[in-house]
Amino acid sequence: MAKMDDDILRSFIEHQESRAARPETAEEQARAMDYYLGKPLGNEEEGRSSVISSDVWDVVEGLTPLVLKPFVSSDDVVRFNAQGPEDEDAASQETDYINYVVTQKNDVFEQLVAWVKMGLLQKNGVVKYWWEESRRVQIESYDDISDDVYHLLIQDPSVTVLEHTEHQGEAMAGPNGQPMPGEPTHDVKVRILNKEGCAKYAVIPPEELLISVDTRSPNPKNAPFIQHRTRKTISALREMGYDVPDDISDAGSNSNADAEPQAVSRQRNGEMRTDFDGAGDPSQREVWYRESYTFVDFDGDGMAEARKVCMVGDTVLENEEVEEWPFAGWTPYQQLFQFDGRCPADETIEIQEVKSTLWRQSLDNIYTINNNRTYVSDKVNLDDMLDNQIAGIVRVSGDVVGNHAMSMPITPIGGVIQPMIEYMDSAKENRTGFTRYNQGTDANSLNKTATGVRIIAEAGNERVGLVSRSFAEQGLKPLMLGIHGLCRRHSTKAETLRLRGKWVTIDPRSWVNRYDMTVSVGLGTSDKQMQLQGHQMLMAEQKQLAQVPGLVKPENFFNAAAKMSEILGEKDPGKYFSDPAKQEPQQPPDPTQDPSFQLEAKKVSQKDDEIALKAREVDIKDRDSLVNADAKEAELSLKAEAQGHDMQLQIMQALADLQQRSHDMGLALHQMQMQAQAQDHGQQMAEHGAMLNEQGQAQEMTEQSEVPDGQV
Repeated sequence: MAKMDDDILRSFIEHQESRAARPETAEEQARAMDYYLGKPLGNEEEGRSSVISSDVWDVVEGLTPLVLKPFVSSDDVVRFNAQGPEDEDAASQETDYINYVVTQKNDVFEQLVAWVKMGLLQKNGVVKYWWEESRRVQIESYDDISDDVYHLLIQDPSVTVLEHTEHQGEAMAGPNGQPMPGEPTHDVKVRILNKEGCAKYAVIPPEELLISVDTRSPNPKNAPFIQHRTRKTISALREMGYDVPDDISDAGSNSNADAEPQAVSRQRNGEMRTDFDGAGDPSQREVWYRESYTFVDFDGDGMAEARKVCMVGDTVLENEEVEEWPFAGWTPYQQLFQFDGRCPADETIEIQEVKSTLWRQSLDNIYTINNNRTYVSDKVNLDDMLDNQIAGIVRVSGDVVGNHAMSMPITPIGGVIQPMIEYMDSAKENRTGFTRYNQGTDANSLNKTATGVRIIAEAGNERVGLVSRSFAEQGLKPLMLGIHGLCRRHSTKAETLRLRGKWVTIDPRSWVNRYDMTVSVGLGTSDKQMQLQGHQMLMAEQKQLAQVPGLVKPENFFNAAAKMSEILGEKDPGKYFSDPAKQEPQQPPDPTQDPSFQLEAKKVSQKDDEIALKAREVDIKDRDSLVNADAKEAELSLKAEAQGHDMQLQIMQALADLQQRSHDMGLALHQMQMQAQAQDHGQQMAEHGAMLNEQGQAQEMTEQSEVPDGQV
């Protein structure tokens, strides 16, 4: 197949535009806006009450903070969850950076509020995201720079020379004495254009959006055709890179979004905005710029590809293949297989009409009672009668007692109107989930049972919670993933940012495709409290289970504490807790410094001292025995001399026997001391080793026992 030309492409786009028109939806959106702004219903009568109930306004403005609360109450609008242990650091970094882009580089509060209100009021809220290049111009002047520096400066594509003067340097003598020209210098004034890119997003007014009627879900990414049409000046188009003439025409494009009823209804005076002709400045003339996304076989390969086609009138400015539609949308009450859902405003318009009618009738009834009609006879002065002044005088001819004037009977209807209004309020609460209890303004709730009020409030909260979940799943998740993709594809350099109390360098170019990643939205205050309570219970269980060896480790305690810090809004738990995994490995403690070991050693030392003391006592007794033996020996020797030589031999033999018995007794005592000391040491070392094993500090111990001094 041949490649499609611009004429066929233009015709294809115009056909898609005609099929994307939704006049019935536009009328319903305009009607909802009229009721939201409290415009007249169109059935007002002169001289009667024209009060208008504000139910649509009350519901939209009341539900907006309830729907937004889970997201604005959290520091992180979005969290990317890692798919594995190796992905934890990358997911955490991307979470921090995307939240920084969403909240710091954009008007997050303004855009989120407008986005939620669009869904609550206009059936669908659609936001567009794109990569925007911002320009910053600097004027710099340089004097007397060298030729090399000058040429290096002008080679920069961001530099434009505004003024330039070249100066020839003074001549210098050459090697052979001949004069040589000097190095030139330059005076230059330049304009430096710095470009910085960032992901942007903004809510699209409903009249600027065209979407195919074949779209079967609230997600605009599933639309076969979608178009954003908006005003652009000729200057803005040129800044976008388009080469357009001053007289480019958008006539015949049928794209005047300002003529749509939604745009007209937002104007309180009902006037339609007109295009600005530039007032003599062609660059400021406004034209309608149409940015379309569709599937079309432009390259002629037989398969339709996703393309972006930008046009002004019949002129095709851009035609390129793209990856996705840069839109995200949501609806409060999804309609099956339709883009247009329903919203609380749709459910409240009828109630506002009925309540306005009831209020008007009730007020008219009160006015009539206070200014009642009167039967008047011809005996009454009509001028005085019509002049209904307080304490006024009515002139009557004839007898005043007669009924010359009589009030017409009027039945008060306040007793009937009030129950009807109460019923309509209840119907509004049932339809929208926005009750007087979840907004905390019911003065009569004390007259109801606590259980009944709780049930009603919980039912309303469930409805509101479902709307918040729809906003998160349908709107926020696609938006955040889209911004993630923009940063990954269009970033040109790394950025150094302060995140979680630390300066980190982030380069989105290194990120991988995260379309398969789970995205979690922020949690509200009530959800935070529930999570905090749950983690407190978890840490209590950890303390109990820590008694079982190996079941709860220090890193488990740190993880629980870090999660509690995160719930409380502290992004850097390291300020309060130390991660055991990042600490230096500690040397095993010296067992000799263990107080229990020192106590046991002291006991062993005391035992040794007792044994040594007993040994010394035995030694002293042995010495006494020897001294006594010597004395006896001397005495016997004297006796032997006196009794003769015969007795000397007997005495010597007896003395030898005595010495042998004394030696045997000392040797036996020494053996007993050694055995007792060895038993005491063995018992003490066994007890100490068992204690060390229970504390997980197993250690081999070797000791030698010394024999006390003086032992024989």
